[in-house]
Amino acid sequence: MLDALNALDFDAFVIGNHEFDWGLDEMKKYKDGDPSNGEAEFPFLGANIYDKSTNAIVDWLEPYTVIRLDEVKIGIIGIIGHVESSILSAHLEEYVFVEAGEIVKDLATELRTEKGCDAVIVASHAADEELNNTLASYEGLAKIDGIFTGHTHVPTEETIRRSDGSHVWVLQNGGYGESFASLTLKFDENGVLQETAGKLNYTDQFQSTGILSEVFAKYEAQLSIGDQVLLTIGEEISRYDTGSNVVYSMYATYDVDFAVINGGGVRTGIEAGDVTYADLFQVLPFENEVYIVTLSGWQLKSYVNAFSSGIYYYGLRLEFIEDDKDYQMAIVDFVYLGYTFDDYRNDSCIDTNDLIRDVFIDFVLSSVS
Repeated sequence: MLDALNALDFDAFVIGNHEFDWGLDEMKKYKDGDPSNGEAEFPFLGANIYDKSTNAIVDWLEPYTVIRLDEVKIGIIGIIGHVESSILSAHLEEYVFVEAGEIVKDLATELRTEKGCDAVIVASHAADEELNNTLASYEGLAKIDGIFTGHTHVPTEETIRRSDGSHVWVLQNGGYGESFASLTLKFDENGVLQETAGKLNYTDQFQSTGILSEVFAKYEAQLSIGDQVLLTIGEEISRYDTGSNVVYSMYATYDVDFAVINGGGVRTGIEAGDVTYADLFQVLPFENEVYIVTLSGWQLKSYVNAFSSGIYYYGLRLEFIEDDKDYQMAIVDFVYLGYTFDDYRNDSCIDTNDLIRDVFIDFVLSSVS
């Protein structure tokens, strides 16, 4: 990914929840000055990601970057929203996401007064309407001239009206590279911003220029593994049904009483036709391991009743579960270590060291063999 991002020549990269998937230290090595383990040729932004030990921004992140386009200077502030529930709690122990509103206000003023910026843009890994409205309301030296958001993957192309009558564009790409957002800034001859125009551009309108050809060639051997056809199916399987199949594979593989995976851990369904390893990797792209935990019947029912809307689950019917009897549950580490499981975590946990993706693939192959 780093090679691809470097080839695309980014001006800035905003830290989001998935940069925490392996622990944030995994990202730090791309800013350690050691080219042998890879170096990002662009800044990592995270103005409100604080190190708890210092109560200040993480020392290898930057709050903003300044780029020059023709004769104007653009400041880009990077922030993260309250997406803690989308991050493994163990990977957040050293960090806190500080409220971004006042931080952005101060940084925007700094960019205009100390860095000579003619416009200020916020790139926010969040889709927080309240925060967007707050940022768009700033005026004078603190005003924001455009907001790029993320996280929900919902294509967004809208404006917020400021009290002075101007409009602030709020833009978000769709998922899976289906679109990218552009913000056009028009300045007069004195470098004063006169107009902004936002637009979503859908990638199927464009032809490849081959910028990433060298990157693909470098990793050809690894990428070719994804082309392996594992099975053929006659009908498309929806994302929901795929999630149901994944959680059943956990239940059957470990011969447990119950199985649980978070809804966001299953990213897509499966199209009809030949199904490749890459297709199933897209279904389960995260490196989540399977844990086995013992819960009382009362705990199991309590958890499922409280959080059933956010999980896929399979197992004994709840009405047949006895409160004072123990039951075994197969559960992915993201859920087990997350905040929803705080009241149920105990010393019985066993880490199988099995990736859920491998469990599902092995189950699928054994079912069709």
